[in-house]
Amino acid sequence: MKANVFFRTVCVAVVMTATTTMVKATNPYVTNDVMNGEQVECRYVYKKDNQTLSYHMKHNFTYDQENRLASKETYQWNSATEEWELQSHIDYIYENGEVVMENTLWDKKEKTYRKMAQQSFQSSDSIELYAAQTSNK
Repeated sequence: MKANVFFRTVCVAVVMTATTTMVKATNPYVTNDVMNGEQVECRYVYKKDNQTLSYHMKHNFTYDQENRLASKETYQWNSATEEWELQSHIDYIYENGEVVMENTLWDKKEKTYRKMAQQSFQSSDSIELYAAQTSNK
């Protein structure tokens, strides 16, 4: 019985290690967060190419008076001009127990934002999870 439990434990550990290693090996991005206290102020996303890292994206975050995520601005790195180019902006609006996300894309020609989509969530926990999941994309 003890040998059986030990064998199962070893098998689970091997599978977990292999899965973690595969995920790390297939993820071509690395992030670096610039913190302001406990809040992420800016997140840099670097693309891994063999042993080098290069800029890929940058996310700037702002928070409201209640320390909730208020907005996220996304920039894409332009390697030709070596500048960050504005891509999108999301405003998070908290009302009546819901969180509304207003997504806008930057129009380079018009030099203004274009409204794209609106999503709503039932709780601030789900919006924080969504923001964390989409930050690296």
